[in-house]
Amino acid sequence: MYSASAKPHLIIIGNGMAGTRLLEEMLADEGHNYRISIFGAEPQLAYNRILLSPVLAGEMPRTDIQLHNKDWYRQHRIHLYTDDPVIHVDTENGYISSASGVRLAYDKLVFATGASSFIPEPLQHIQHENIHQFRTLNDVTQILNSSRNAHRAVVLGGGLLGLEAAHGLQKAGLQTDVVHRGQYLMNRQLDMPAATLLENTLINRGISVHTGCEPENITVNTDKAISLRLNNGRQLQTDMLVIAAGIRPNTQLANSSGLHCQQGIRINDRLQTSVDNIYALGECCQLGDHTFGLVAPIWEQANVLAAQLKGRYQQRYQPRPSATQLKVAGIDLFSAGNISDQLPATDTLVLKDPGKDTYKKLFFTRNGLSGAILYGDVADGQWYFNLINNRQDISQLKPDLIFGQPFCSPGPARPAAG
Repeated sequence: MYSASAKPHLIIIGNGMAGTRLLEEMLADEGHNYRISIFGAEPQLAYNRILLSPVLAGEMPRTDIQLHNKDWYRQHRIHLYTDDPVIHVDTENGYISSASGVRLAYDKLVFATGASSFIPEPLQHIQHENIHQFRTLNDVTQILNSSRNAHRAVVLGGGLLGLEAAHGLQKAGLQTDVVHRGQYLMNRQLDMPAATLLENTLINRGISVHTGCEPENITVNTDKAISLRLNNGRQLQTDMLVIAAGIRPNTQLANSSGLHCQQGIRINDRLQTSVDNIYALGECCQLGDHTFGLVAPIWEQANVLAAQLKGRYQQRYQPRPSATQLKVAGIDLFSAGNISDQLPATDTLVLKDPGKDTYKKLFFTRNGLSGAILYGDVADGQWYFNLINNRQDISQLKPDLIFGQPFCSPGPARPAAG
C-alpha cells in the first residue's frame, strides 16, 4: 500500500466528456494508484455535450445532462477545479499553472481540452449579442435568451450539430434557415439521395435549406437585425445567427507548451504526445491523419489511456469506423464506415422505397462490408456496423444483405423483386 503523499500525481486538463470518461475508466476494475486533479474551464460540472440539442429544443432539462455531482468527486478523492482553465504548462519542470493562480506539480499530465467552433471568415471580427456558437451549455443559455425576442434564425452549418440546432430553434417557434457550404446536407455522412430525403423532411417541417453556398458578407443593421449575403447572390435577413460550421481542436496550450501539434495534438497509439509523460485524448488530439469528433472513438481512447496509466502497456488505440445518428425527433438516419464510391474495388447495393421515404446503400470492399447509409429504416444499423467493425466475410450473405438481418438468417426468403 502507498500513502497518499507517495502516490504520483495525475493532472487532467479538461473536465468535459473525454476527461470525465477517463476518470471513470481510472476508477474501474481495481482502481488506480494516483492522486488526481482535474481542471475545467467552464463553471458547470461536467455534462453530456451530445445532449445539448434536446436541451435547446426543450425536450430535456439541463439538470438531466450532468454527468456527476460534487459528491462523486469527493467520494473518489478527485480534486476538481471548475471555472479555472490551465493557462501554462512547464514541461521541463513538470508543473501547471491555472488562471486563478493554482500551481501544481504533476507526474503524468493529460490534455483533454476538446475543440472550439470553427468561425467562418466573415464572422471572425463581428461581435453581436445575437450571434452565437453552439458548443457549450452557456451557448445554449444565450441562444435561448436571444430566441425569446426573435422571429427568425439562421444556422450556419448543415452537419449533425447544425441540423440539431435548427431543429431546436424551429421547435422554439422561429422561422429557421440552414446555410451549408457542402453540396448537400451532412455530406460527410450521407450521399445525395439520402441527403435529399433529409432535406425534404426538414422543408416539410418549415426549415429552409440553402446548400452549396456560404456567407460572403454579414452586416448588422441599426435595428440589430443581421443581413447575410450568400455567395450565390441570395440575401437573408435574420434576428439571430447560430454558428455550427464545424470544430477545430484546441491546441493553443499544448502548442505553447512545446508539444508537437498539427491539426490536433499529435499522439501515438499509446495516446502519448511528443513528451513521454504527457498524453492527450478526445477532440483535441490527432493520430496519423485522424482527428476525433464522435463519442465512440473517444470512449475507446479513454479505455486505452487508463490502461496505459495503470501500467497495462500492451493495450493500444487504433482508429476504427464510427457510426452516426442524427438526434432529431422523428428522423431516422444512420451512417457508418467508409461511404466513398471512389475507393478501389468498391461495390455498392441500393434499395429505395419512395412510398415510405426509405433508402439503404451498402458499400463493399472485397468480401467485406465497408460502409452503410440508412434513411427512414435504421433497424439493421447496429448489425451492419458490427459487420463492418468485425471485418466479417459476407460473400455468402451479399445477395440478401440489403434486405436486412432477418433475410440473412435461416427462415424467410428475400422479398420478390419489383
